[in-house]
Amino acid sequence: LGSRREELITSAAKKLQINQMIDFHQGHYFVSRDIGRIASNYYIKYSSIETFNKLLKERMNEADIFSMISESSEFADLKSREEESKELSELKNDYCYCQIKQTSDTTPGKVNILLQSYLSKAKIEDSALISDSAYVAQNTARIIRGLFEIALYRNWNHVTSLLLEISKSIDKQMWTFRTPLIQFGLPDEIITKIESHSNLTIEKMRDMKPPELGQLVHNNRYGSTIARIVDLFPSLKLDACVYPITRTILRVSLDITPDFSWSDRVHGTAEPWWIFVDDSESEELYHSEYFLLSKKQHSETQKLGFVIAVQEPLPSQIYINAVSDRWIGAKYSFPVSTNNIVLPEYYQQHTELLPLPPIPVTDLKNKILEEICAKRFSHFNPVQTQVFNTLYNSSNNVLVGAPTGSGKTVIAELAM
Repeated sequence: LGSRREELITSAAKKLQINQMIDFHQGHYFVSRDIGRIASNYYIKYSSIETFNKLLKERMNEADIFSMISESSEFADLKSREEESKELSELKNDYCYCQIKQTSDTTPGKVNILLQSYLSKAKIEDSALISDSAYVAQNTARIIRGLFEIALYRNWNHVTSLLLEISKSIDKQMWTFRTPLIQFGLPDEIITKIESHSNLTIEKMRDMKPPELGQLVHNNRYGSTIARIVDLFPSLKLDACVYPITRTILRVSLDITPDFSWSDRVHGTAEPWWIFVDDSESEELYHSEYFLLSKKQHSETQKLGFVIAVQEPLPSQIYINAVSDRWIGAKYSFPVSTNNIVLPEYYQQHTELLPLPPIPVTDLKNKILEEICAKRFSHFNPVQTQVFNTLYNSSNNVLVGAPTGSGKTVIAELAM
């Protein structure tokens, strides 16, 4: 019985290792990995992680992500029933904005339709479909957060931002292309009139006076309400300076100034943000950081400092982005040109080992030291030979870095 249990545990551990969730050593001990911790935190099945490892890519669009999530093992029990086919077809035609690769008579197809219909706030008639829709929405919210952290762990720029936006859209039950003012619970007719102006942004609305906003939605009564709402919408002003430390390491000094009115009812005690640093030429995130803006910090400029690793040649611009963890549409970017960054002079990172003749221990000119060294060797090795004069015949400070087994202990003895 004991050997059978060991066999089952070993089999399960190997599956987890294949899916990059743990490291399994032959000594029969486990070491958790980041993907495993993320899966555990969000209760994602290992079979779903296996699917995501195959389908999650650096470049994806919303349709790809919805299709991938629909393949999750968590939804395997949601079978498509014949009596639902007509309503699923109607939901697909009326409420699904992203292409659905699977057919509605398959489990992934049904999940995809219900997920997109949920975002569109579709009115579902069939009671079983209503229950399935709630199940899909609840589990997708959890899974998508896990996928966001996996993409963040892999430093994938584009898909990380997209997964964060989809996560927020599920939490808010709205599409990301809708006006952000939906999040304040304005009546549908007011939202429709706002969205009829395609180029209208939060920034433009902030520059308008209440009477102008009232005229915009053909309802003067709502002018002051909309003005108050756009003032509450989380907004940040960013300013940054970039300094070179080496030719491939830059230090970023970031100033974050809140530019909105605080309401305990709307914002609570703190607003969470993500700081992302990227460029337009690669898919890699240079830096990511979770930033919590508390009510006490709201009236002050906050300062962040961090370093990023880059490669030569430097990208023409580096973008510093602040993205709200809660609010759709709250994303602010600050471009930093690298044209004016003066990099330090190039220098060789290591000293070349010169072809010098080995120095004999007799050059120590000290019989006691010569006798001690002669018991172990007659000549100093190439590394010791090259640093001998500086260490033994001068009092200069020296930093010596050399591989293991290159005689650094003797080098230290020479210095003393």
